[in-house]
Amino acid sequence: MSRDRIPSAHRRVCHVLYTTAVTVLFHNYWASSAMMAAMQETHFRKNLAIMGGLLMLAYGGPGKWALGRRGDS
Repeated sequence: MSRDRIPSAHRRVCHVLYTTAVTVLFHNYWASSAMMAAMQETHFRKNLAIMGGLLMLAYGGPGKWALGRRGDS
């Protein structure tokens, strides 16, 4: 299936799901030592912020400041 046949909102949701899986699998601060847990929690929370931005993009689209072609959302 080519990229043009998959709606862009579905691609954005796939990015959110991928980031969720990576966050839970690789930044599990609850299973680390004290010093490592602080660093892993920082990365975990950073990825939560990225997921929030991706969800906003999936819901609202790129907006008028997008760098793509007009009408391509």
